[in-house]
Amino acid sequence: EASRLIREYPKPTIAAVHGYGVGGGCGLALTCDFRVGDQTTRMGITAARLGIIYGPDACRALLEQVGLANAKRILFSGQIFPAEACRDFGLIDRLAPDSALDGAKALAREFLASAPLTVGGTKRILNALARGEERELGGEIQALIDQAFNSEDYREGQRAFKEKRRPQFRGR
Repeated sequence: EASRLIREYPKPTIAAVHGYGVGGGCGLALTCDFRVGDQTTRMGITAARLGIIYGPDACRALLEQVGLANAKRILFSGQIFPAEACRDFGLIDRLAPDSALDGAKALAREFLASAPLTVGGTKRILNALARGEERELGGEIQALIDQAFNSEDYREGQRAFKEKRRPQFRGR
């Protein structure tokens, strides 16, 4: 349930992985939209070394993030991988030069400059597409699109573009 709530949270979620993100820690990071690591980051899923099988939701999150061949390598080997390998596999999206937390904060600042309704609506649509739910959620998706087009933020974005300045979005 916690993983579902994180995945469905309407704002971008970012995991800062400093040190070990193994097993459940790796799974929790995978529920986030983005993962930032640093040179201390070590990640993996050691289920094969424990004699357990991860369920479909956890396997799906890994598969969606790293692809089939890398998911098999991670799950079949039970290895814990260093930061560079995690970046190469796609377990982490960014490798911060100093600290994972500083890198995650920098990424968050990038998103904070964007229109909140656009970010939240786009996240919902992309998640629906990734799960093949776009048809059943069609009405909800259209409502998100309409809400953005009718928002104060849309009008602010247009004004800012014409005035050649940064928009000041308010999520309304």
